[in-house]
Amino acid sequence: MRFIFLLFFLLLSLYCSGQVIEQQIIYTNGDSNKKFESQQADYINKLYYQIVATPKDIINGKECLPYSFRHETTPYFHSRDKLNATLYANHRLYKNIKLQYDTYRDELIYTDPSRIINNEFPRIDLNKDIIDGFSLFVDGDSINFRHFRFPENQSRKLENGFYEVVYEGKTLFIIKHRSLLYNKQGLDEYKYSPERYVFIGEKFYKIRNKKSLIQMAGDHSQEIKEFLHKSRIKVRRAEKDQIAEVLKYYDSLKATGRLQK
Repeated sequence: MRFIFLLFFLLLSLYCSGQVIEQQIIYTNGDSNKKFESQQADYINKLYYQIVATPKDIINGKECLPYSFRHETTPYFHSRDKLNATLYANHRLYKNIKLQYDTYRDELIYTDPSRIINNEFPRIDLNKDIIDGFSLFVDGDSINFRHFRFPENQSRKLENGFYEVVYEGKTLFIIKHRSLLYNKQGLDEYKYSPERYVFIGEKFYKIRNKKSLIQMAGDHSQEIKEFLHKSRIKVRRAEKDQIAEVLKYYDSLKATGRLQK
């Protein structure tokens, strides 16, 4: 820890000296000076958090008690295993930590290796309020999630929570990874049942099948229909990357303003 603080103050001194040399703007009033000082303070805070912040800083939540380890199915995203992850919380970036995402409860779980309770590391449901997003690394791919907080006045309001962001252009394609509870031979089991949504502006469409995707396209519905046919994309069974390709094509049509004749 002593080394970390020494490193922090060394970087801080280098930054301040660099400001003296490189600053070319002459501030002529008090408001400009205050703005400059505020920018310096923001930079120093970010630098401190980047150097000093540790995973202990994210332990802000309640203990997670296991409830599905004896069942055939699991509500955890991809597997029961903890996944390598990057977390964005409290305006800080945490790399190389282990997380699990519970798709039934929509909770992000962190295992705290710094202490032992009842001969095991405690599992913590992280406080959603401090989480902006996270990335899970699965089989060499990065799967990016964002914490969405939808407006209260939104018609047919979606639930706030974690959604995978698959594609973000003029349109936004997100997936709600969720599990449904059912009973099998007296045991609670979990059926994976994701939901796909496309946002165009502030309006969203649930993508269930070919018809829903074509309806979403509005004036470009005929062109999207032809694109699906040429690409041999079966929307109901399509991979998320295939849906993203359709949306990229749709965005290109919107950009050029081209309509089917």
